[in-house]
Amino acid sequence: MRLWIRPSAVVLIVVAALSLTAAPAHADGGSIFFVSKVDETRTINFYFNATNPSLHVQPDTVKVRVDGQEVKPKAVQPLEKVTKPPPQSAVLVIDTSGSMEGTRIEGAKDAARAFLSSVPPDVKVGLITFASKVVIAEPPTLDRAAVSRRVNELAAKGNTALFDAVQAATALIAREEGDRRILLLSDGEDKGSEASLEQARRSVARAREVRLDAVALELGPKAEADLEKFTTAGNGTLISENRASNLAKQFEEFGTDYLGRVLINLQVPPELAKGEITVAVDGRAGAQQISATRQFIVGSGPRAATPTPTQQVDTGPRAVAIDPGPWSRSVVPYAAMALVFAGVSVVLGFAFNAFQPVGQRGRISRRLAIYTLGGRPTPVAKEATGFGQGAVMQGAVDLAGRFVAQRSMEVGLRRRLDAAGLPLKPPEWVLIQVGSTLAVPVVLGVLTGSLVVALLGLFIGAAGPIVFLMIAESRRRQQFMDQLPDTLQLISGSLSTGYSLPQALDSVVQEGTEPVAGEFNRALVDHRLGRPIDDALRAIAVRMRSDEWHWVVMAIRIQREVGGNLAELLTTVADTLRDRARLHRQVKALSAEGRLSSYILTGLPIVFTIYLLITQPRYIGVLLTDPVGLLGLGLSVFLLIIGALWLRRIVKVEI
Repeated sequence: MRLWIRPSAVVLIVVAALSLTAAPAHADGGSIFFVSKVDETRTINFYFNATNPSLHVQPDTVKVRVDGQEVKPKAVQPLEKVTKPPPQSAVLVIDTSGSMEGTRIEGAKDAARAFLSSVPPDVKVGLITFASKVVIAEPPTLDRAAVSRRVNELAAKGNTALFDAVQAATALIAREEGDRRILLLSDGEDKGSEASLEQARRSVARAREVRLDAVALELGPKAEADLEKFTTAGNGTLISENRASNLAKQFEEFGTDYLGRVLINLQVPPELAKGEITVAVDGRAGAQQISATRQFIVGSGPRAATPTPTQQVDTGPRAVAIDPGPWSRSVVPYAAMALVFAGVSVVLGFAFNAFQPVGQRGRISRRLAIYTLGGRPTPVAKEATGFGQGAVMQGAVDLAGRFVAQRSMEVGLRRRLDAAGLPLKPPEWVLIQVGSTLAVPVVLGVLTGSLVVALLGLFIGAAGPIVFLMIAESRRRQQFMDQLPDTLQLISGSLSTGYSLPQALDSVVQEGTEPVAGEFNRALVDHRLGRPIDDALRAIAVRMRSDEWHWVVMAIRIQREVGGNLAELLTTVADTLRDRARLHRQVKALSAEGRLSSYILTGLPIVFTIYLLITQPRYIGVLLTDPVGLLGLGLSVFLLIIGALWLRRIVKVEI
């Protein structure tokens, strides 16, 4: 029997066969997760996997096209075979506003637990919750138990600060390395955020290394459109869900996205490295043909997320304020502990220095005493310090004294302390300086929780005693100068009645006020101990740095050598000093506006910068992180110093 086949049937059979052989068995797609890029060599490392977690990509089937041109990868390795895989991290951002109360918050908890159980153990997971305030419940960590405890503590209350939460999550995940991902769950529109929708979207768009996926739980069209803007900017997907019981399945699929990945090392040819490029990857996973496309930027370093404003947080375990500025608050406790440890070490060092050397000298003296004629030596009582007679403080003062002596600081520091009228010795002042330098940053760091404030406190603690000493010295010197004309008039009157010069000076000590009485009393004591009266009076001019009193001493010396009426001479000098002081006050009043302007112009940038560092670090953080910002900051400081010196030169009038 002969089988007849019509030509049209033959054509249909051939076409069907060709279609079966040519059409790929496309049952599932693929995904590209960005890991890192090295601009100098134009090398991109990224993950490629099937969206179906049960499928594993076959490395030998992977083909890559860059802007339509096929490029052979340098290496394609399954993730489990990579010796040192790049780090991976994810942050769960869960809505805990009042609208989530009931089955929704329980569904969110189940979803977070499902993600934790399905994600590979080498992926760091963090948790952020948001209602009226944004709370970092747990920074990215490998400790699944810690994150689970925070999930169990979730409670629904308050409004929905969605935009602030997106900014905070982007800033938090940007501190991590490698593959970074944000998983967002929300059920309502934003209410009460400080950031706007555009600011939050820009923060996601600028963080090109971060992928953002979102699940919209029974959201309206407007709120869902807002979430879609975030997922579009974050190269992620938006999933709409109407039942809270299905959230666990969605988040379990997010966790399984990490399975079956291959790491592709791709070097972009120089002719294709033109900024933004499109990379398309094809491969097979089992019997399935998969593909994915992703855009990369070649020639610019990885861009971090836009810092967000400081957010208030609820009190509770592990709840901390979001401060995504250039300085991480997580290191503040460690910095504070380090400063405390340094301070304790210094005190212990002083204590050991106090006990050991003195005890050793005492033992040696007692052993040698029996061989001497005097018998056992009588212990010499040490002079009490300004901090008491304790052994620890005495040892601290002794150690500080050796430090001052080794650096030849004692003479100059003692003169300044005398001029300021402070009853302290140079070693005691050094201890105050060290204590202030250690205590102020610790206190400010603990109270504010900011490393920037702690560093600022370090500067304040170090400079504060110096500024205080300068102010005290200047104020006492000015008081001396204001009392000098009346003092000279009193000396002149005493000399006119027949008193000798030492007796006239003693009348000033008896009837005068500080600081003149104290300085003249010191000069009289030096004179009674054998020092010439001229040298004792000249020492006052040196301590007070007074040219006027130096002229008076010179006049007294000349009168003592050549003779003359010293009382009349001192009266003339007193009148001259009064006229000079009157002119000085007049010039000071006329230049008050200029001096005030110079103070404001000099201090305003400094005060405003400190204010921004404390309250809004995101406005000034770029100056501390970006090279151009650092250059601009250094130039601004230099110009500020030049301007301050120039203004001081303009408003200062020499008399």
